Amino acid sequence: MITENKKESLLSENQALRDQLIEAQETLRAIRQGEVDALVINTPEGPRTYTLSGAETPYRLLIEEMREGAVMLCEDNTVLYCNKGFAQMVQVPLDRLMGSNIEEVVAPEHLGNFRQLIEACRQGKRSISKEITFKAKANKIVPAFVSASSLRTEEKTTVFIVVTDLSLHMEDDLKQYTQDLEATVRERTNQLKDKERLAAIGQTASMVGHDIRNPLQSIVSELYLAREELEGLPEGAARNALKDSVQMIEEQTFYINKIVADLQDFTKPLTPKPQPIELASTIKESLLSIVIPQSTAVNLDLRDKIKIYSDPLYLKRILVNLVSNALQAMPNGGKLTIRTDYTDEHVSIAVKDTGPGIPDDVKPNIFQPLFTTKAKGQGLGLAVVKRLTEALKGTATFESQPGDGTSFIVKVPLDMRKTG
Repeated sequence: MITENKKESLLSENQALRDQLIEAQETLRAIRQGEVDALVINTPEGPRTYTLSGAETPYRLLIEEMREGAVMLCEDNTVLYCNKGFAQMVQVPLDRLMGSNIEEVVAPEHLGNFRQLIEACRQGKRSISKEITFKAKANKIVPAFVSASSLRTEEKTTVFIVVTDLSLHMEDDLKQYTQDLEATVRERTNQLKDKERLAAIGQTASMVGHDIRNPLQSIVSELYLAREELEGLPEGAARNALKDSVQMIEEQTFYINKIVADLQDFTKPLTPKPQPIELASTIKESLLSIVIPQSTAVNLDLRDKIKIYSDPLYLKRILVNLVSNALQAMPNGGKLTIRTDYTDEHVSIAVKDTGPGIPDDVKPNIFQPLFTTKAKGQGLGLAVVKRLTEALKGTATFESQPGDGTSFIVKVPLDMRKTG
C-alpha cells in the first residue's frame, strides 16, 4: 500500500522528470534551429554533445542566407549543422536533416565518391572538391559541386562542406542562352526584313527613277516660268496667293526629287570622280537647290578659299540631305548654321540646327537605313550621307543634346586621291 508520503514523493519526482524532459526538448529545438551552438546525438555509448565553438552571429547569418548549401559533419557523417539552402536543395525539412546521416541524401551511384572526398579531407587534405549528385523528392537528382574543408581539434575532426547546385547554374545559363538566342533571332529577322526591303527599294529605284525624273524636270521648268509670270502681276492678294502656291509646289517637287535621289544613291554602286573644288562655293550652290522656309535663319561660317580634291556631286548630295534633315528638325523655324574648318589633311563641314535634339534611345540607330522617327520619310537620308561620305573616304558623326539641337559633322580628306 502506498503511503501518503510515498505518493507525494513519486509525484514530485515525476514532475521533476517532466520539467527535465521539457527542458531537453526545448534545448534540442533551439539547437536544431541554430539558436545555440551545440547538438546532442544518441550513440551506442550514450548521448554525446557536439559544440560549434566560435560561431559568431554575423557569420551564422551569412551562412544561413547564402544560396549555396552549407553542412557540418562529425566523424560518422552525421549532420551537426546545415543551412536552409542545403535543406531546400535536397527537399528535406531542416529539422530532419539535423542529426541525420548525410549519406541518406547522396545518390547511391555517387556515394563512393562522396565518402572518398570526406575521408581524404579527414586524412589531412584541408580543402578539396568534387562533383557529387544528391537525391531529392520524387527521385529528382541534384547535380552539385562539393567543396570540403576539415577543422581539427584535440578531440575530433569536423568536416565542413559547401554545396553548389549546378542545376541552378544550368538553369541560369539556359535562361541567358535563351534570351541571347531570342535577341539574335529578332535581330536576324529584322536584318532579313531590311534586306528584303532594300532589295525592293533597289528594284523600285531602277524602275521609277527615270520615269519620275523626266516629269519632275518639266514641272521645275514650268515653275520657273510661273515665277517669271508672277513678277509681272500687280501687287495684291491674288499675286501673294499664287506665289504661296508656287512655293508649296516647289517644296513638294524638291521632296519628290530627294526621295528618288536617295533611292538611287543608296542602291547604285558608288564611283566618286574627284576634281578640284572650292568648298564655300559648293556649299552655297547646294543651298540654292533647297527651299528654306522664311521662319528659318541661315548662318554661314565658311573658311575662305578652302580648296579640296573630291567629288562635287557627292558633296552636294551630302549637304542637301543634312540641310533637309536640319529643316525637318525645326518645323516651326529656327537657326541653321553651316560651319567649315580644316587641318593639314582633312576638311570638316558641320550642319547645326536648333531643334529638340536626338533622344538617347535613337542615337545608336541614327545612320541605320530605313530607320526613322518622322511621320514622313523612308529613313534613307542620313544613311545616304554616311554611305556617300565613306565613298569619299571620310567619316560622318553627330553631336546632340536634348533641347540644344543637333550638329552633324562630315569630315573628308583634302585630297582623296592621297588616301588608301
